[in-house]
Amino acid sequence: MKVERAEVRYYVSEEKAREFALASGDILWSKKSKYVPPLFIIIPIYEAMKVFLGRKMFEWKGKLIVPFEQGFRWFNPIRTGENLIVIGKFKKMQRRKQAYINFVIKTEKEKKAEGRIKIKEWTGGKK
Repeated sequence: MKVERAEVRYYVSEEKAREFALASGDILWSKKSKYVPPLFIIIPIYEAMKVFLGRKMFEWKGKLIVPFEQGFRWFNPIRTGENLIVIGKFKKMQRRKQAYINFVIKTEKEKKAEGRIKIKEWTGGKK
């Protein structure tokens, strides 16, 4: 199954931007604490996924089961500003029960970090 690349853009709220900053280690709770960035943080991704893997875009015949929020894995966390633009680039999907979608996070200053979302339940697809 061959699927062309697609792109989704949406803005992240200030609250989520703070979470990204925490994940990158940019914000510390106190000077005494040693903050270790987590491997996974939670971002609201459901709306983007609906657009990203929409039936019209890919002529989908199956179904995609995605919870309202997914775990997001950082490859290289970055500092964040008040507003972020999240750009999701669909790279590949295999006809299996698991699939991956890679995302690129960009700040206003065009710094970026890459991440990956793992879809645990996926069925169907164009034959």
